[in-house]
Amino acid sequence: MFQPVSLFIGLRYSRSSKGNAFISFISFFSIAGIAIGLMALFTVSSVMNGFENSLKTNMLGLIPHVEIKAEAHTATQMNDLKTDLEQSPYVDHVSLYRHGEAILQTNKDLHGVLLQGLYDDNGSLYKITDKIVQGDWKTVLNKNYSIAISRYLSRKLGVSVGDKLRVIMPNASTYTPLGRVPSQRLFKVAAIYETGSEIDMALAFTSGASLQRVLKLDKNTAPNLSISLHEPFELDEFIEASQ
Repeated sequence: MFQPVSLFIGLRYSRSSKGNAFISFISFFSIAGIAIGLMALFTVSSVMNGFENSLKTNMLGLIPHVEIKAEAHTATQMNDLKTDLEQSPYVDHVSLYRHGEAILQTNKDLHGVLLQGLYDDNGSLYKITDKIVQGDWKTVLNKNYSIAISRYLSRKLGVSVGDKLRVIMPNASTYTPLGRVPSQRLFKVAAIYETGSEIDMALAFTSGASLQRVLKLDKNTAPNLSISLHEPFELDEFIEASQ
């Protein structure tokens, strides 16, 4: 009967050790050491695979894998580019969006975040709909000046669904008789999400139209493109194929 060389040698030494106590002792601990080493290897591999999946789901699933800024492009050009990118085998979803640095303020506290302005079904791109624990995601997209914040931020700011908070945009200004004042607006909390990652401390969502108004952008200003890949770690392959 055919046997692999490694198995043949192992069985031979195992059988020969039965008449020698020292060889039996060495063989036992050698086999036990290999078994324990393999168990540790399998355990570590499982933990790392679980960590990788958690990283993809909780962090990489909530931010764009690729962002293309509109710069001087028109809305029509960005829509055409969106259509072209959707044909790529690496791309899962492409959406129009805006973003801006914001300060969320309540009577209790204030906190700086990156405010994402989403359009249409961007919730599927960010997979945020699976993370909503209170409120309604559709309200965020369909009702003006509605916002989704994390459970962490809701506790820190002392607000819940239905409450209002002030959104201040430091990079957008309104000129008043008293001078330059950062653009600001009251937003109603329409949904609360939770990912269990550091994303909860830094990200809030609203509709693209609401963010466009509070940023004082012209209605013809083209939004950016955010791209979600099937496999985030294939970013280099996607870039090479897109050139």
